[in-house]
Amino acid sequence: MATIIIVGWKEDSIDYSGWGEHIYVELNRRLRASLDISPRIAKSIAKDVTAKKCFKICRIKKNDIEGVSQLLDIMGVEMTIERDA
Repeated sequence: MATIIIVGWKEDSIDYSGWGEHIYVELNRRLRASLDISPRIAKSIAKDVTAKKCFKICRIKKNDIEGVSQLLDIMGVEMTIERDA
């Protein structure tokens, strides 16, 4: 398991408003696959990310860390990843 901590947003991040619905759906899908949470909670987390809030995403499965972090990086998230031993 791992935790992604969103610490901020890059100043030169891409404005994804043109394809915002696609990235929102993809983030929601990846969160549901990588966390054992309900679809409602995944949607809430995805909304917080698109609103550019800073918070932690805990208990991400080790196999899914790369996919979620790549998508967050595309969105312009500055993050740290803490891996459990």
